[in-house]
Amino acid sequence: MDTLELVKNELAQALVTPSTQDDLYEMEQCRITPSSKVKPHRFLFSIQNTPCFPRGELVAVTGKAKSGKTFFSSCFITLCGRDEPLLEMTRMEKEHLNVLWIDTEQSECSTHQILTNRIMLMMEDASQFVDNHINIFNLRKERWDRRLALAECAIQQFGPDLVIIDGIRDMVNNINDEPAAQQLMEQLMKIASDLNVCIVCMLHQNKAADDKNMRGWLGSELTNKAFEVYACEKNPDHTFTIRQQLTRMYDIPHPINFQVDANGIPVPAEAYAPVAEQYVNTIKWPIKPEFLLPDTKQLNVRAVFQAVIKPDEMVTALELRERVRRVANVQSNTFYTDSLNNAVSQRIVICGKNTEGKNVYMLAPAQKPMPQMPALFSDEPPEHSPF
Repeated sequence: MDTLELVKNELAQALVTPSTQDDLYEMEQCRITPSSKVKPHRFLFSIQNTPCFPRGELVAVTGKAKSGKTFFSSCFITLCGRDEPLLEMTRMEKEHLNVLWIDTEQSECSTHQILTNRIMLMMEDASQFVDNHINIFNLRKERWDRRLALAECAIQQFGPDLVIIDGIRDMVNNINDEPAAQQLMEQLMKIASDLNVCIVCMLHQNKAADDKNMRGWLGSELTNKAFEVYACEKNPDHTFTIRQQLTRMYDIPHPINFQVDANGIPVPAEAYAPVAEQYVNTIKWPIKPEFLLPDTKQLNVRAVFQAVIKPDEMVTALELRERVRRVANVQSNTFYTDSLNNAVSQRIVICGKNTEGKNVYMLAPAQKPMPQMPALFSDEPPEHSPF
């Protein structure tokens, strides 16, 4: 080795300080290669046979005030101890799951009522499960700067599989404090990863009716860091709709529509036509009353299309439009197109193309797996209406 090479080696050694060596070692522990032994995702639940809510990750649930966020989380708490499906949702692991629910928004009375009058009503063996698998804490009376520390202590103490923080906004002083939002998300991600737990963070959407983003800088950070984001919405006919807004892996194909029966149990709801109000109120084209949802002026999408399409029948787009016009008196092309797309997204009807390349439709089977459709069919909504 010549003198120049010796000098270069000595300089390189001189630049590697103990601090640099520690950093290099830490970086090496974070290296990912094709041969790295990485644990695969383990999902707690499935919706419409699609895995969701993975261990070691954050999941966000959002919506306007009183839009069903807490009811949605109650369903997942219930599924941790319920063996039967609930609203197209099932638990993926055979054993019952441990739950930690941190409530920062509601009063102690409200938290207690949700437990006794909602969650326990939806379970088969409620008392035993609640005693052995659920830990619920109401932290509304605690200071904002104590809530995260108390929640982390509870997670470490009880070792839950699922953590629900109902009111993540109440763990920071200012929802628009960028450093505080980033620090909170980093702490929660570390807890989820270290303890192999799924942490569900609930946060309101912005107040503007057409703004579906989560509130503040905290909402932006949560959107970026969450594995999945679910949006809850309360409809004018008092039904609820849950949509998977974002995901890093598996797309849930269709929204969940449900309503609450007289016993406080969620049951599937008829498909909701969100733009019906602006058309149904017209005097010129009154839709027939038998095709409206009870006590509303909203179109009963399922009833309409089941009335005009026979089982196993394929109907062209133009023929289907004419039948709906004649049977239900839906005369507005725009409203019909919105209702048809809604029916396809709810899997009330299946859309495809015939040998001539034209749109055709048939009823989806009720409460049984999808039939083997010809290759020319797709269960995706049409890109645009033929009208």
